Amino acid sequence: MPPSGSRSGTGSASVSGRGSRASSSSARNVKAKDAAALPAISALGDKVDDGAKIKARSTVSSTAKASANGLPATPSRTARARKSTAHGLSSLRSTTSIPPPSAQSHGISLSPSSHSRTDPLSALSTLLKLIRSLPNRIGGCAYKFTPAEHALAIHLVGVLDPYVFRGYRASTLASTASVEGVDSIASPLLLQQPTEILDAVLSHLDSRKDVLNFGLACKRLWEVVSPRHLEYRVVKAKPSNVAVWAHLVRNKDLARNVRRLEILDERMVLASSSTTGVHSGAAVHIPRTLLLSRDTDHDSTDDELALHVKYQKYLAAALSRMTALKHFKWGTGKASSGGVRLSDIWQLLSRHRGGVMGGLTELAVEDNFLFHPLLADEESTDDATDGDGSDDGSGEEYVASAGVPKKGNIRRVKSQPANLFKMQTIVFRSTAQAYGAAKLPELGRINMILHRCVNLKNLEITYVSPRSPSSAGATAGPAPAFPLTAQRPRPLTDDLFLYTRLPHLTHLTLSNLRCTSAEAASSFLGAHKALEVLHFEVTLHGALILPIGSLPVLREVKASKELINAILECPLSVDNSRPLEIVKGFKLSGSALSPSSSAVQGHSTRTIPDSRFLSNLRSQGSTVRRIEMIGWHDMDDVKRIVGCVSGVTWLDVGRKLGGAMGGPVANLTEWTEVLSTLPELVAVHGVRFFYEVSTAATGCDDLNYSTPHATCSTSSTTITPTSHATNAIQHNNLSMMERSRMRKNDEIAGVLAWKCKKLRRVDHWESNEDSGAPGKVIVLLREGKEVRWEVRRVRV
Repeated sequence: MPPSGSRSGTGSASVSGRGSRASSSSARNVKAKDAAALPAISALGDKVDDGAKIKARSTVSSTAKASANGLPATPSRTARARKSTAHGLSSLRSTTSIPPPSAQSHGISLSPSSHSRTDPLSALSTLLKLIRSLPNRIGGCAYKFTPAEHALAIHLVGVLDPYVFRGYRASTLASTASVEGVDSIASPLLLQQPTEILDAVLSHLDSRKDVLNFGLACKRLWEVVSPRHLEYRVVKAKPSNVAVWAHLVRNKDLARNVRRLEILDERMVLASSSTTGVHSGAAVHIPRTLLLSRDTDHDSTDDELALHVKYQKYLAAALSRMTALKHFKWGTGKASSGGVRLSDIWQLLSRHRGGVMGGLTELAVEDNFLFHPLLADEESTDDATDGDGSDDGSGEEYVASAGVPKKGNIRRVKSQPANLFKMQTIVFRSTAQAYGAAKLPELGRINMILHRCVNLKNLEITYVSPRSPSSAGATAGPAPAFPLTAQRPRPLTDDLFLYTRLPHLTHLTLSNLRCTSAEAASSFLGAHKALEVLHFEVTLHGALILPIGSLPVLREVKASKELINAILECPLSVDNSRPLEIVKGFKLSGSALSPSSSAVQGHSTRTIPDSRFLSNLRSQGSTVRRIEMIGWHDMDDVKRIVGCVSGVTWLDVGRKLGGAMGGPVANLTEWTEVLSTLPELVAVHGVRFFYEVSTAATGCDDLNYSTPHATCSTSSTTITPTSHATNAIQHNNLSMMERSRMRKNDEIAGVLAWKCKKLRRVDHWESNEDSGAPGKVIVLLREGKEVRWEVRRVRV
């Protein structure tokens, strides 16, 4: 047997071993309890703040560490409270069988795989339930997702995304696709793009109508369209509207959205602006946002003599920022634009490489500056560029400081002329003002522009002889027998005809010009095979003979009798005729050929007899549908022209040469017999058939001129003259003479409708030759066997 000391040592060792085993087992029990308490603590995240969680975890870790070292665990008061809570939650979990928080939250499964991608209604219900639980959470956990909940929310949003912007149209398209056998429909990716992408897409729409239709698709697109694009596509303002130009200078992105710019004349009378935006019924067009937020910082208080310098600076700076400009119009043909001359900004338009004119498709200028002779520095501009097309100062700008300009002059640099490949329409007109008119007008500056427009389709050059101050003030009296001052010479077109070739030109208008070489004009017209519309009012010194095959697709011509005859006599290279439909601008000399009648128009020094012209017109008159003459001498001229074009639908005989404009024609029967030979006739102008009656009889008293299709009240029919009660009341207030004229007009309307089955439009009794204001016409309306006439106002 072992000694007692050994027993005692062994007993103490066994006791200590049992104690160590007990302590280790207690440590394991504590770890297990703490491990069981951790999920309970995390489950209380919606009731306990984050700071309490951290303290509880630190207490558990310290207790476990002490137990592992063989020390008795002395949990703190907070730990003991947590421990009791954990024991209570453990017992509660064991009785209710709640899954761990990583699997469920408020009855919602947090696993994305448990939510089908093909069930958007269930995904929407789950997402709403998850969001509604956020406000009920305590402390800092309110309105916060856990990582698992956030991942589930992203998954649910992805399920709902293809169904957000579809609605009823999606179901309709889906049914259509199922019928046609299409498997799927692409999601509306355009609506999901950022605003910057949508803004870039809208920059490719130039028309304001297209932009409006794009914005009306949905509210999302409308927020992008208005007002950045819709209100900035068209800007019409005067040079004195400094606030408009300064606004465009400060906002480069808005200036890039301008597609059409019109510089209005300062003397133009504008209607009062509406409170909702642009001026209603007026020519000015200013963005609504600029009108509502009126900026008075740029209202000028400077000397009036220096105002045009300020206007010039801001206008030029705004122009330099309109890099996407497509249409530019300068002036209205009335007067100089508020002291700002076209020459001040012409360099910016025509010389700036990659600038304003480089992207233009339409240019319209009404100014006398274009017809000035070229200066020496302008003629040598093309020679200043290098051989490779580079210039000396390519890095310089026309305006040094665009935001707040400090200098009054625009720095002109020698730069390469812009290539105008996109230019399709050019309109150059002079004004009737004597101010700024050249004594010896030329087309040199216009030729320099045309040489770079190789794709030009429409060209108009109109020169208006300026009025002298004496003749401008003597408009009330009769016209003098001789001009008060010598007539200024008209520009020569010799260089234009010799050196300009535009292969894509379809519309050409040359008015009030002269040419010394008929061969140059002949070669010019023969080289442009694509011409469809030709308005040629050029004085030629010699007979015009066109080369064979000239103008094969000509549809409309407005010229003298000599030029039209040259076109009709010119044979084509193939055996077919020209599709000529409209012939206008000529007059018939009558039976007696007098020198005065041959030189009224002044197109050529050599005249041809009417018989030759009418014979050529008859040979190709099967396609002519519209005739507009300048004048005629006797009734035989009208009969001959009617006999040449039997299929005409529009006949304008002009005025009777050598006779005063009187009342209605006396030979109504003769006119109706002549017009009855035209079975397709719809409109007749130049002849007055109806008698003048007061506005009280027709009811045309207070019509708005801005509505060209407005209709006046009608008169009576031929059978029952007073069929309408209103007309009967009006007729009771008329004099005997007015009633007699009304009955006579009813008879005339009946005769015209009887002889000309398709006639609808004839002249009114008022003359509108010398005014550009809206005119009046008489329209014949057929209602069964009855015919009534109306007075309508139209724009001439």
